[in-house]
Parts: sequence; C-alpha cells; structure tokens
Amino acid sequence: GERKEWFEDLTLACLGTIIDDAGIPWNGDEFTEIQQRARRDLPRLAATWAPVAAEMIDETAAIRMAIVSADQLPQDCVSDARNHLDRLSFPGHMNSMGLNRFHDMVRYLRGIRYRLEKLPSRVMLDRTSMHEILAVEDFYDTVASHMPWSREIEAVAWSLEELRISAFAQHLGAREKVSVKRIRRRLDQIAAA
Repeated sequence: GERKEWFEDLTLACLGTIIDDAGIPWNGDEFTEIQQRARRDLPRLAATWAPVAAEMIDETAAIRMAIVSADQLPQDCVSDARNHLDRLSFPGHMNSMGLNRFHDMVRYLRGIRYRLEKLPSRVMLDRTSMHEILAVEDFYDTVASHMPWSREIEAVAWSLEELRISAFAQHLGAREKVSVKRIRRRLDQIAAA
C-alpha cells in the first residue's frame, strides 16, 4: 500500500541522483558502471534521505488533519492551502523533485501547516497575500503553458514556493529575495524572449 509506494518513490529519487551524478549511459559498459554504482550507493542514499522523506509524510498528514478540522476557518483560505498541498504532495513527488529539494519540501509543508495554525488570527492578511499570490501563479501558468520547459520556468516555479513561505511563514526563511513584483518581472522577461 502506501508504505510500498513511499519506498518506491524514495528509491527512484535516489536512483535519479545516482544517474544524474554519473550521466546518461551511452553504451553497455557505462550502463554496467551505473548498475554497480546503484548497488553500492543506493542503500546509503536511501538511509540518508529516508528520515527527511518521513518528515514530508508526517507534515503532509498533519496538514491533512488540520484541513479536516478547519470547518470554522475561512474556506477560501483552507481551499488554497489544500490546493497548495496537492500540488506539492502527489504520487511520485519525491522522484519528481529530486533529493536536492527534499529539505525545501519539508519547509514548504511546514509553511502550509503554520499558515493553517495562524489563520484564525490573520484572516485579512492571509486573504490579501493569497489573492496576490494566486494572481502571479495564474500569470506563471499562462506563461509556462505557452513556452517549452526551461530551467528559467522551473526556477520561477520554485520562487513561487518561496513567495508562499515569505507570505505565510516568514520565520521559516525564504531561500531567495522574492516578491510578486520580482516574479512578474522574471515572467515578463521569459515571455518576451
């Protein structure tokens, strides 16, 4: 069931790192070398990253519990938090983001939980921030849907996550200086290119 899927997702994320580090094999010898490296490094990587993956699972469960019990909170804000969680946590999300984003993911999930915890005393501020972020996320979706994938598009997607941290859980610290204005400017530059 769920544990098996979790373990497979973690394993694929670890294998992705091994392949990224080694490079794509172009012949049988290179493929054999990656197989040997995977046999050697996979147990260590999985043991190293399993606790962080477990934190993701625990945070996700805590958020889902908070959402279920949030019937007295403004449902537009709760719905936005749920949608945010669903964008971050889906089958295969660990492999999709890669090991290098595991700690960021834990921080993003903690940010959602903190937002829900503080929502009763910050409704107006939450709504204002939410509407500003939703507008720039919509703009991102428009630009991204009309462009081929690029590192710049991906970087903006991660910046949007940092924007949510900056708006709803500043104490967790954003990885970069981020604002709605900065992200819009970056998207304008991408769209103009």
